[in-house]
Amino acid sequence: MGTRGGPMKVHAEGIEAEERARIAQEIIDGLDEEAPEEGVEQDWEDQLARLTDEIDAGTVEFERWSRVGQALDDMVHGWRSPK
Repeated sequence: MGTRGGPMKVHAEGIEAEERARIAQEIIDGLDEEAPEEGVEQDWEDQLARLTDEIDAGTVEFERWSRVGQALDDMVHGWRSPK
């Protein structure tokens, strides 16, 4: 092993391959276990409930997808080539 990877790699060179694999797997598994920030899920549920209530009450104006898509396309192309 070379020196690319910094101090962790240098320390890992002294560990047997099987142990390095176990540690790597624990790190990878840990990536999926990160909990969302406290309250985020409740905030999403509250937002969805609010939007559903607005739709049910008829206080929301809908746009056709073709119009929204065109507006997004215009924005993207506008950012690529400023006027």
